[in-house]
Amino acid sequence: MPSGRAMTQTLLLSLALALPACTHTPYWIPESSRPLSCVPDRLPTWQDYTKQPSRTQHAGAETAMQFSIITGEHTADHRLQVRFDPRHSWVFDELVHPQNVQQWRRSQMLLAHEQVHYLISCLLVRQANYVLSIQGGNAHQMLMLVKATAQRLNTQYDADTNHGLNVDAQQSWIDEVLDQFAEVSVPTR
Repeated sequence: MPSGRAMTQTLLLSLALALPACTHTPYWIPESSRPLSCVPDRLPTWQDYTKQPSRTQHAGAETAMQFSIITGEHTADHRLQVRFDPRHSWVFDELVHPQNVQQWRRSQMLLAHEQVHYLISCLLVRQANYVLSIQGGNAHQMLMLVKATAQRLNTQYDADTNHGLNVDAQQSWIDEVLDQFAEVSVPTR
């Protein structure tokens, strides 16, 4: 029978092999201005998604968002907003409550991937609102530009990362999006 020390070493080795490599995970920087650019003002979790039974033809989850204009008292006060859409965002049931280490890893990796989709859209809306607040402009034209850019970037993100399966590309996207998100989230004085 293995000693306590040998069992501990075996357990630690098993955990090290089961956990993903040391990577950055998406994080959120709350917004201080109102109206909020992103709703909710946090990263989505699996609890925000509609649960679906597994199907082999789907990737495991999908994140949907709705873009809109929040009208102000004056045209110059109009702002853009992106909302997480729980009615059209879904995740497979087994990823919400994983039954083993492999499902848990897949769940965490896929959640991080889906959270970056939300971050990309929020980043674009925060950037657009910054431009509108500094330079003014037509909020309707800005909305069309943001929606087209979000569609293009989210499609490129999925292609580059193979929907999160390419770990190195996924990490590059996380790092780049978080750098830009932090930059646009710094309060201006």
